[in-house]
Amino acid sequence: PEYAADLARWNTANRNGGYPLNIAHMYQRIIAENRAEFDRHPDYLGLVGGRRTSSKFCIANPDLRRLVAAYALGQFEKFPALECFSAEASDGGGWCECEACAKLGTPSTRVVTLANAVADAVRERYPNRRVGILAYGYHSPPPDIDVASNVIVCAAAGFIRGGHTLDTMLDGWRERKAELGVYEYYDVFLWSANLPGLSRAGNLDYLRTTIPKFHDKGVRHVVAEASDSWGPNGLGYYLAERMLWNTGECRALEALVQDFLAAS
Repeated sequence: PEYAADLARWNTANRNGGYPLNIAHMYQRIIAENRAEFDRHPDYLGLVGGRRTSSKFCIANPDLRRLVAAYALGQFEKFPALECFSAEASDGGGWCECEACAKLGTPSTRVVTLANAVADAVRERYPNRRVGILAYGYHSPPPDIDVASNVIVCAAAGFIRGGHTLDTMLDGWRERKAELGVYEYYDVFLWSANLPGLSRAGNLDYLRTTIPKFHDKGVRHVVAEASDSWGPNGLGYYLAERMLWNTGECRALEALVQDFLAAS
């Protein structure tokens, strides 16, 4: 609570972060908020080891897709300020092993299949609203189908599978017509312990290099995990915000650093 006023000032100064992209893990919440329906239809859950107990869906099931689409429409109705519905999978493994899902394709293709079904329903009733997903973990490789025009795909800059790099992921998803974002890890406390220079936010060359490169590759959204580490990373957070709004600031990095140090 003691940070509330400072956080409000930071958000105001940075235009409240731009577009409110929503890419939170969502399958488990959909299950929890539709528990009775899933209890009546255990076939909506992923089949793993012969049991329908996964936190993943049986996405090949058309009734499951209709349920998720209806839930998304309900969220937009319930929360009029909501701009983007997350159709992102639950974290980890547990993908459905049924024959129909196997025919549907890879986890990436399945995630996009569901996101597209949701996006079609959203576009019909709320033409200016969007659907967000990650390209992450088991579903980080590009899919075998195109992405709907009102779906934003945020490629994670870590936990990449399938032999891809972030660059090849972005290229592959762009070929599938995805509107691109990047999910960054500017500082994760368990990785850096808030020590100077150990996080991406503390590496100014990393920020100066990656932000304009992402933009050149067609990325238009960046979401980043960041710890409450203003001592070692405050400069990096400040510079990242400036460069994300205007990639031309990357060419003035030294002057911005000196101004930050002098003004602080």
